[in-house]
Amino acid sequence: MFEKFGIVGLPIVDAQAEFLGPFRFGEAVTATSTFGELRKKSLVVAHEVTNGGNLVVNGREIRAWTELHPNDPARLRAVSIPDVIFERLA
Repeated sequence: MFEKFGIVGLPIVDAQAEFLGPFRFGEAVTATSTFGELRKKSLVVAHEVTNGGNLVVNGREIRAWTELHPNDPARLRAVSIPDVIFERLA
């Protein structure tokens, strides 16, 4: 994907989590991640963690579709997500 579309990454630009219940080290939990909202230059990934069927963590992250900045290769810049990616993730 990086070579094909010329991006250098999908860095997290925002993250949030709400802790709704307990779980302890060694307990088996289930984590489910799904693509939520697709934006022009970013996408939202939603996360749910359950423990014994109970929702214990509800979170989300926003990731930017980025390339190297043309004037400063030490920086990244967000660019438009290609239509083919929108189609595959929709």
